[in-house]
Amino acid sequence: MRTSQPSGFRPLRAGVAVAATTAAVLAGLSAPAFAANTAVTATPNTAPIGGGNTVALFGTGAFPALTATVLASRTVASTATCAGTYGTTGTTAVTTRTDDDNASVVLPALAAGTFKVCTYGVASGSTVVTGSPLVATSDTITASVANTRPVLSATSGPAVGGNTITATGAGTYLSAVTGTPAATFSTGACPATYTTTTGNVAATAVKTSTSVATITVPSTLTASTAYNVCLYGGSASNSALVGSGSATYSALPAATVSPKAGSSGVASTITVSAPSTSTFPASPSPLPGVTLTTDACPATYSTAVTQYVGPFAGTVIRINGGKIAVTLPATKIETGVGQSTTAWNVCTYANATSGALILAPATYTVAPALSVSNTISPTAGSAQGGTTVTITGTGFPYPLGNTDILSAKIGGVSLTDVTSTSATTLTGKTGAHAAGQQTVEVTTAAGTAYSSGTPFTYSYGISVSPTTAAPSATVTLDVQGAGFASLTFEDFPSGGSPDDTKAHVLLVDNSWFAPNSYVPDEAYADGGVLGECAGVIKIGDNELICTLDLTVDISAAGLAVPATPAPEGAYQVVVVNAGTGLTSATHSNVSSSSTFTVATY
Repeated sequence: MRTSQPSGFRPLRAGVAVAATTAAVLAGLSAPAFAANTAVTATPNTAPIGGGNTVALFGTGAFPALTATVLASRTVASTATCAGTYGTTGTTAVTTRTDDDNASVVLPALAAGTFKVCTYGVASGSTVVTGSPLVATSDTITASVANTRPVLSATSGPAVGGNTITATGAGTYLSAVTGTPAATFSTGACPATYTTTTGNVAATAVKTSTSVATITVPSTLTASTAYNVCLYGGSASNSALVGSGSATYSALPAATVSPKAGSSGVASTITVSAPSTSTFPASPSPLPGVTLTTDACPATYSTAVTQYVGPFAGTVIRINGGKIAVTLPATKIETGVGQSTTAWNVCTYANATSGALILAPATYTVAPALSVSNTISPTAGSAQGGTTVTITGTGFPYPLGNTDILSAKIGGVSLTDVTSTSATTLTGKTGAHAAGQQTVEVTTAAGTAYSSGTPFTYSYGISVSPTTAAPSATVTLDVQGAGFASLTFEDFPSGGSPDDTKAHVLLVDNSWFAPNSYVPDEAYADGGVLGECAGVIKIGDNELICTLDLTVDISAAGLAVPATPAPEGAYQVVVVNAGTGLTSATHSNVSSSSTFTVATY
């Protein structure tokens, strides 16, 4: 219960109270009496022209439960007298009873001027109708453009402009704007009519609703200057002011953050750079303060936090006059619940007490903590690439948005067509890579994570074209594969000793694969070699060409000797890295859809 009366309270006159009591007696119990018209105070007693704000009404016994449980109001000019019944005079307003002494009213859109609120009431279970009696009259409330203070979505930004802010007002402060509104950024109070004289910088504005305007910040603001944001009904010189921002907008030098993204829940260190080398003075001046928030940066340093919003304080080290290092609080700078990435505003202040914002906020993107397992499917694929693999881990952005970062590599070669299928799996297609076991790495906005082992093996496969030839034919083979750049090729000699440390392209039958005894010269001594594709020309790491003469054989001694035409049948083309220790990493075989066939057609 209220124990004191606000300033301006007008006590109920004794005669009115007696009259109300008498009326109640005369009416009898079947028709409860209504309180007489009671003078009530309105708090606040100022209002925006757009309405939508709530005003508290107070008067002792003005809204008794028995007689005024259901309320409705009308607003009328302050010079007018409230009608004795609800009727049709004035503008309707929504009113709610709190207790016998208190109610609140949501004001409608109003013209500039003074007015009062007339409140009518009926007993519970009834409806306020045109004949419902007056129960309270408020004192004077003033509506004006000066009281129309739309809230700015951001109170600071880069001096270079180009960014947009919104001005959101209570009620319908833009309802009278029928065309395109206009805006200015003013170094002084907002002029009553539109002007672009000195100190008033023109800006474009768009009315997106009767309560919201979107304003594009102009590019001609002066850095480190605070501006009042002024909205007008148009850009004509007689266009009236319809609202001015609830806070000033500060044009600030741009801050540069590096890196621009990092991992959730990690005490990462970033650098913040300013365009001026005198932004961060040397000791004994206080260190600048830096906070991170997912909301707009406060105008002055603050750490009044709300979970997942901030601002959270970073630890600052001065590097030089234009650059500082900031270590983020590990348990605070995280992704929001259910978000694949979260954008944090980096707010830089003159000091970590009550310092003002000195740089335009920069964005630091946080992604879920990333890891890559040793599980990949399949575990092997062709060195030529083209194998679709599934990689598992944690922290993959999913579903993948336009701004999310996701890439993957195996053995340092980027996968193509990378996409996340969940927060723990992604798919991609391998590129060409020399044969061998390789690590897996994944990069997101959180950074790069690696598998602890080498879970994927590139098999030293090739494909050739053409894949057929007639006996006795000589053909040029185009060989596609990977890892050719590091190989030194040599033709088998027609006499002398072959060099088994050199690479060769051979035509072999299945018996060649069986011995593989890992002894010197097995590339030819183990048998099964029908010929050599000689004169190798490397086009790149992934392609070579050579000449296959099917009338030349390779002897057990490793010599190129004339031979009868190769028998018809199916064979394999292999690239041999060396004559010793032949494995999948030192020799390849045809991995195209068919073997190499010798046949007469």
